Formats: sequence, C-alpha cells, structure tokens
Amino acid sequence: MPPPTEPAPIPVLPGPPPRAKGLGLEPIWFDWDKWEITPVAETTLRRNAGVLLVHPELRVVIIGHASEEGSPEHNMALSGRRAKAAFDFLKSLGVPAERMRFRAMGEFAGRPYAIHRSVYFETEE
Repeated sequence: MPPPTEPAPIPVLPGPPPRAKGLGLEPIWFDWDKWEITPVAETTLRRNAGVLLVHPELRVVIIGHASEEGSPEHNMALSGRRAKAAFDFLKSLGVPAERMRFRAMGEFAGRPYAIHRSVYFETEE
C-alpha cells in the first residue's frame, strides 16, 4: 500500500513585518474563502498570545488579507472577518482588547499567494 500523501504546503513568506518579527509574532493562514480559525492557526495564536501577555507594553494591529479573486467588496469583508477572528481568539486568551486593533486590507495584489489567505501582526509605535 502506498504511503498517504500530504497536502501541498502553503508557500512561505519571507517573514512577518520586521517590527513584529523580533518579538516572535507569527502570521496565521486560512482556508480558501474562510475565516474560521484552523487548528494550526489556533496553535500559532496561542504562541502569539503568550508573547503579548509577557509584553504588556505591546500594542498590535491585526491585518487581514484576501485574494484577488472575487469582488473587491467580498474580499474586503473576508479580510475583515479574518482579522476579527484572530482578534476575538486572542481576546478569549486574555489579551486585552485595548492593546489590539484589527484592519481589513482586502485584495493584496502583487504579493506571494500565501499572503492572500493570511492575517499578520504589526506592533504599534
């Protein structure tokens, strides 16, 4: 019997934005046209919450993206739902809402495919 095949990996980006990178805040990925937190994203968000909880001085912007497929309105709404889902999950883990805000970016033309289904984090000055 042949071994089971694994799903194709999501392409890896060069990394999260520089200000978040040094802190260990990692982006999360979503299934196509979905905003539900996957088990893999949940693990990443738990690690991100740990970083945020040990650094109470940090404030973050949670930025959602969608692909270029679909209408601009649909993509803006989808990216907003993704960012809000991450915000809500982090809040449920004890990260104070006052230290986070989220933003929808909609379509993200000209970037690697993986960012189309992502939420990433930037720290605020």
